[in-house]
Amino acid sequence: MDIQRTDFLSFNEELHEYKDPTGNLYESVSQFLGRFKTPFDEKKISFYMAKAKAGKGAAYKDVKTVQEEILEGWEKKRDRSADYGTMIHEVVEFALRGKHIDYDEVRSAIALKTGVMIDVQKLKTAIDIMLDDYFQYYKVVPELRVHNEKYRKAGTVDIPLQRTKSTKTKKAVVDIDDLKTNLERGIEFDSIKREAKAWVKHYDRFMLHPLSHLEQSNYQVYCLQLSSYAYFIEQQYDVTIGRLAIRYIDKNFNWYLYPVPYMRSTVIDMLEYSDNVLQLPMVSKPEIISQPSLKPPRMFEGETSEF
Repeated sequence: MDIQRTDFLSFNEELHEYKDPTGNLYESVSQFLGRFKTPFDEKKISFYMAKAKAGKGAAYKDVKTVQEEILEGWEKKRDRSADYGTMIHEVVEFALRGKHIDYDEVRSAIALKTGVMIDVQKLKTAIDIMLDDYFQYYKVVPELRVHNEKYRKAGTVDIPLQRTKSTKTKKAVVDIDDLKTNLERGIEFDSIKREAKAWVKHYDRFMLHPLSHLEQSNYQVYCLQLSSYAYFIEQQYDVTIGRLAIRYIDKNFNWYLYPVPYMRSTVIDMLEYSDNVLQLPMVSKPEIISQPSLKPPRMFEGETSEF
């Protein structure tokens, strides 16, 4: 079948919670993957950094003051990066829905929220390039909510792309692009920290069982995230998964497309492991709601129910 929106799950943005019609919680993919990441001991590491910064023999209260400054700085960077990413996502979604974008208003809003001054002409050019890339597709359903009922996991896919219409004899092929901005860190392929040519720190940080063979980096986590979405889409819509990619846009609005492997067996291993080790409480078995068969519109033909 063709990919399409359903009303099976509701989403509480403030709590970042997905629920089915009977009130059962579905764990988000980002929260689910967090279980397999080596924790970052923020308090411990910031304290050691504060001791070094405060200097040898510094009073404990002075070290704590420096530590609070470090923690506050980290929080501000996280918030700034998250706010910037959310606003760029909204611009991309508006573009894919065929809505008008006031780029001057976007520039003012981003500057007010994050302090980042953007070049709106570069942003507009980047959006136009993206739209040109997607004209080849039969159907695009941005911000598609997907789920797996058996394991009660859910997520929202940035840009699922259906190549051609499905038929009785041929499944549709679906590509997935995941938009990333990462204002502070970019795309990292290992756990090595590089701040200058002469300064490198090897953290050698790996993920937790059953993923302990994977080095922990944001690229690796994105691979698992996209693969989870792909598996949910494959099961939910009975389609074939094609290309997966991270569509990274840097602060100068240059696009970089990073290929992502479909780690299907790894996703199944994670789901089985979590199902055996820690299950979410069940309120009741949800009623299956059948969705009407909708004829999908061609892409970029104006505002439709599919967008």
